[in-house]
Amino acid sequence: MSKEDLHIRVENDFTYHKPVAGDGWALRYDQVSKLTKMVAHDLIELCPEGRDLSLALTHLEDVRMRANKAIACYLPPPPPSVGGSEAPKPSTSQY
Repeated sequence: MSKEDLHIRVENDFTYHKPVAGDGWALRYDQVSKLTKMVAHDLIELCPEGRDLSLALTHLEDVRMRANKAIACYLPPPPPSVGGSEAPKPSTSQY
């Protein structure tokens, strides 16, 4: 990956990607939370208490955060809505 590609990645990764009403992102965030919470509860029931269970739950939190990041950073923006509000515009920053 070139330095220019890395700068582009940093701009995307370190920018707040505000959900837009009606874009479906909130529904995706909610589904990710529900799925990871369900797995967490199952792990608590299946595994003995201890360090490994604690680490499993910690890594599941990371799974949730990374899934949400994938939605926020890499899901294509929605098309402009009929009501006149526009989809988020990509950053115009060079880096």
